Amino acid sequence: MTTLDNNLKDIKVLAFDVGGTVVDWHTGISKQLAAFGGQKGIEADWVALTKAWRRHSLESAVNKPRKELPGGNIDGVHRETLNKVLSEAGIEGFSAAERDEMTLFWHHLDAWPDAASSHARLKKKFMMATLTILSVSLI
Repeated sequence: MTTLDNNLKDIKVLAFDVGGTVVDWHTGISKQLAAFGGQKGIEADWVALTKAWRRHSLESAVNKPRKELPGGNIDGVHRETLNKVLSEAGIEGFSAAERDEMTLFWHHLDAWPDAASSHARLKKKFMMATLTILSVSLI
């Protein structure tokens, strides 16, 4: 038995974050933003905007009690921070209803190609748990 095997032999439970570990939020959000912006004739650096949106969302949500989050969950945070990143990028032309729709892009993310098979394989040996700030409807 190797030292690594020895160190891991007593592990019974694996806990992991959903966003980024299971779902590819970066590709999903940037592609959805680019397509939506393209429909409106709005050009932008959607990759940079995606990164800024995620960064601002995490800064707004992490270490705050739920009652302090806009809307009480990450959906409210995503909606509020979308306004901020669009403004910082100088992007105009999206109505409030369209921004609401854009916020739901977080509900339509693909899992990494190997996520399901990896989870199934790990589940044979370990109890699995998820940790996330995402809305329950996303997991």
